[in-house]
Amino acid sequence: MSMYDGFRSDRIERDKGEHKSYYWLILRDKGGKAYLVGPYDSEEEARAKGLSDGVVDFDIKSYPTRSVSRATQMFKGMRLNRGENVDSVTKRVGHKKSLRRYRNKRDEGSGFGW
Repeated sequence: MSMYDGFRSDRIERDKGEHKSYYWLILRDKGGKAYLVGPYDSEEEARAKGLSDGVVDFDIKSYPTRSVSRATQMFKGMRLNRGENVDSVTKRVGHKKSLRRYRNKRDEGSGFGW
């Protein structure tokens, strides 16, 4: 028995339990770039955030993680399973920081917009 066996069995038992779902906003700019924003504890909270930002077109997805990188992996995997083009799926997904930069450019009148 190695020292990791106890850790692995504890983790397996923990992972068998119910996972809390977190809600993520998925926004797209006019160029088609996806932005993943969240997590939010409820779907209503995510919807209110999307509407308060003045975004007309957004999706809300539920993932069992609070981690941005894990949620991004799940988002990309889901798109790949739907049969989307591999090149479009492997493009970078924006997050809060890049969304802020995008909005700043849009507000400066650089021709960006939703």
